[in-house]
Amino acid sequence: MGPRGSAPARPDADGHQVCLERIQELREENELLRKSADEFAALAERLQRALVRERGQARRAGSNGSATEPAHGNHILTISMQIEAEFRAIPNLRLTRWQAARLWDLDQNECDAAIATLVRNRVLRETPGGFVRREK
Repeated sequence: MGPRGSAPARPDADGHQVCLERIQELREENELLRKSADEFAALAERLQRALVRERGQARRAGSNGSATEPAHGNHILTISMQIEAEFRAIPNLRLTRWQAARLWDLDQNECDAAIATLVRNRVLRETPGGFVRREK
């Protein structure tokens, strides 16, 4: 029958099924990519934590200060990045400076310097009660 006066064309059931299957495949692929991205982010955070810990321990292990002073700025930057990542991963995290140093196994002065940098850059803020939390 022609387009006028005839029953509406019936959608191609096979084509529709193929389309639904393709959508399902894409959803599954998207889920795998999301999981891979999450695993990669978790691995990067673990490596960053290990690096911060290792550098902190090496620094405390007995340097006379001269060999590590030029790298001190980079060390504080590394610590700052780790602390920022933790506060982003846990939105309601609230710690004192002492708790932060203890949590991440850092020298108190290094932790204070890193937190001061993050507060200065408005990534974190200090509460009147002495806590540090993420800036909203």
